[in-house]
Amino acid sequence: MTQDKSLSPPNFVPRRLAARIAAIGLGATLSAVAATALAQAAVALPPVVVDGSARKPAQGEDTGTPATVYAVTPAAIETFGPAGGANPYRMVATLPSVQAGDIDLYGAANITGGNKGLRVRGLNASHGGNGSVDGLVISAINPGPGYLWLFDAENLAEVTLAQGPVASDRGALFTTSGALDSRLLWPQSQAGARTSVAFGSHEFRRVAARLDSGELSTGSRLFVSASNVSADKWRGNGRSPSDRTNVQLALGQRLGPVDVRFAVAAGSQSQNAYRALSWAQTQNLAANRGYDFDATPSATAAQRQTWYGFNRQSFDSSLALLEADWRLDADTLLSAKAFSFHEKGSSFDGQANGMVREWKMDHRSFGGAFDASTRLAGTTLKAGAWLSQLEPPGPPTTWKMYRPNADGSLSFASWSLLNKATADHRFDAVYALAERSFGPLDATAGLRQWRERLPGFAAYNTAGLADTDAATAFAQAGSPLAARSVTGRRQSETLPFAALAVTLDPALQLRASVGKLTGAPAFDAWQTAQTNAAAFAAAGVTAQQLWDAVRPETATAWDLGLRWHDGDWRIEPAVYRSNFSHKSVAFRDPRVNLAYSQNVGEGHADGIQLAAAWTPAGAFSAFASASLNRAVFDRNLVTATGATLAVQDLQLPDTPRWLASLGGRWERGGWSVSPLLQASGMRYGDSLHTEPVGAYWTADVQLARAWTVDGRRLTASVTLGNLFDRKYVGLITSGDQSGSGALSYYPGPSRSVIGKLAADF
Repeated sequence: MTQDKSLSPPNFVPRRLAARIAAIGLGATLSAVAATALAQAAVALPPVVVDGSARKPAQGEDTGTPATVYAVTPAAIETFGPAGGANPYRMVATLPSVQAGDIDLYGAANITGGNKGLRVRGLNASHGGNGSVDGLVISAINPGPGYLWLFDAENLAEVTLAQGPVASDRGALFTTSGALDSRLLWPQSQAGARTSVAFGSHEFRRVAARLDSGELSTGSRLFVSASNVSADKWRGNGRSPSDRTNVQLALGQRLGPVDVRFAVAAGSQSQNAYRALSWAQTQNLAANRGYDFDATPSATAAQRQTWYGFNRQSFDSSLALLEADWRLDADTLLSAKAFSFHEKGSSFDGQANGMVREWKMDHRSFGGAFDASTRLAGTTLKAGAWLSQLEPPGPPTTWKMYRPNADGSLSFASWSLLNKATADHRFDAVYALAERSFGPLDATAGLRQWRERLPGFAAYNTAGLADTDAATAFAQAGSPLAARSVTGRRQSETLPFAALAVTLDPALQLRASVGKLTGAPAFDAWQTAQTNAAAFAAAGVTAQQLWDAVRPETATAWDLGLRWHDGDWRIEPAVYRSNFSHKSVAFRDPRVNLAYSQNVGEGHADGIQLAAAWTPAGAFSAFASASLNRAVFDRNLVTATGATLAVQDLQLPDTPRWLASLGGRWERGGWSVSPLLQASGMRYGDSLHTEPVGAYWTADVQLARAWTVDGRRLTASVTLGNLFDRKYVGLITSGDQSGSGALSYYPGPSRSVIGKLAADF
């Protein structure tokens, strides 16, 4: 049976989502027309301009907490963030100790699977799109795009990143690699609108609009927004994204002492994949930088899977979000939040055996949070709980294999993986936090009880199954295979947190924090148990034994820092240490002579970092960040052949010893120039340091002109990315322990030019 599974860009967007987007877009247009008419008929309201650049640092520490938390403003995101208008990983790329690997010009490319390119203090954010939205874990352990491209920059109030010890009240699933949070810009109290169109290199185009109604007489506030992004790949054939469309609607309502906020968002994104390079190819980037998938299907059957049309993905996602704050009195606040998220789509990837794999995903998640804070006898008290319940994948549950044909179509070969979760994957936590001042000393202590319910999985025999949907395949497969199926279990961790802040004088504060953190369990063991079932069965090892060995990574971390804020200057150095245990690494199991992910890694990371900003009253402002980091294993590992992998005291893969960023903005007479320099030290792709990757630096610059016409603010800008066309490796898909010879290297994008016109009124 032959089915045409080829991709003909730009026909990626599913019809039902396109219809839904069209309907919402029509509603947004009518709302905009109506709001504009009302505004003109009533009074001229001042424009809503989300700027934040006026004497506020583009990025820096959140001084409201003694922990290490950095915040990036909308102005910085607008000037230095990804041109694609989404992806919080790229928005925090200039913060201290942050490495956010880039593989495209716009921060738009998604790599299916667990590593999407973020490392903090040398430790990678694994198992998909890590982070939260307004403190809610929307998507996690998610091999799809998750929440990362669902929220446009126009709808964000700020993006924050907590490093080191994480406060007990922060909503976060895994914290060993930091806690990333996107704060939504809810409907504003003043009416206004913002529209923009951007265009540039490689057929890049982005259009976006947001309309705020302002606060009405009923106490209601509303905004509608929409965006669309498309671009050719900067190397090779295909488009990335072929189409990405986001639509969001949000409502705020005051009900006496209660402020209620509700939002819905829908997104659709599709793209061709970028082909990775081998380490040998990275040694001559001048010749191999443009290496990518084939332009046409090969005449040789064993090589057809490398056609660009066989390597692509397409996903739809939707979200409903509800929040409410109830202020009982000046000291007491109750807060409740809830969400429901759905993602559906698939990723096609050429395999080394000449086949093309389709990874099908259709999963939902829901959850919420509740907390109460008050002040009693001079002490601020806060307690609460949060929940995030996820329907797998990950780990993977349904894979199909296809034979690629010379005409660009795919012929179904078999189901290679057919599993069904018997329960959702659940994370929850309860916490309490207390803060009190003793003169110049502020003390904080907290405790979080973190719990996880690992799901059970039923594994099915895939032999003889037809090319059907998953529900039909499960019905055809009959009963689950008991030897390959597993039951779920529960596990928990107690996570203390303590912090001190000492005000030495009005300009200088000393701070310290310590806490226990959690990281991702080795979920990949499940996939290994399924794809090597015969080997494990012959050794007498059951899938249940492997699943029962999965446990969360843990770490004990402390930070010690200074905050010096004197007039125009902010200088914030910090030193840190983190000792991690049970890190997920590829470790040899002598029973089957296979290396697979197990929670057996032990090591530590220590370093020093600096954030600084200069915001004088004049025309120029600047920010800088720098970090020195040492992240190593404390003991050797064992390879699949039984040999010792001598990784003790070696820097973790894909972890440079130093990172630095320097950005600024000069303004005069409506003109502005904003340069950005970023640099990274050398790093290694593999654990044994046999695949070195050289240091590099890049330069970007934005030139803009702003003026006001009839009360409307107009801005035109031109941004030059990688101004000097530096050739470098942007992303390595290595884990925290990776061997040589099978790693994926992605070159950083070439020079780009992007023009943008925006209007605020």
